[in-house]
Amino acid sequence: RGRLLRRNTCRNPWFGSVNVRLSKAVPTRAGQSMELTVDLYNLLNLFSRKWGQYRVTFSNNPSVPMLRLAGYDAGAGRGVYQLALPARNEVQDLESRWQAEIGVRYVF
Repeated sequence: RGRLLRRNTCRNPWFGSVNVRLSKAVPTRAGQSMELTVDLYNLLNLFSRKWGQYRVTFSNNPSVPMLRLAGYDAGAGRGVYQLALPARNEVQDLESRWQAEIGVRYVF
């Protein structure tokens, strides 16, 4: 309290990902064309499950409890709580998975 925090104290670990877009325009008639696209997000995770993992310092899930009831103080008429933070640098499974998106666009 009353001090500046050390560098990189309040930051999540570095997240490295590679996104790729493949696109092909196919001419149709009278100068019109149809464009087919495929977007691949987090391509590194497609090759290996250990690559492209998204890790967070603390969970951003609102249902994760930050405190747990350790006992009850009858004299004060209230509960006694202990800090129960989630594990540091946990892997977010859904954000770490590779994803694909296929699109079609008609240009006239």
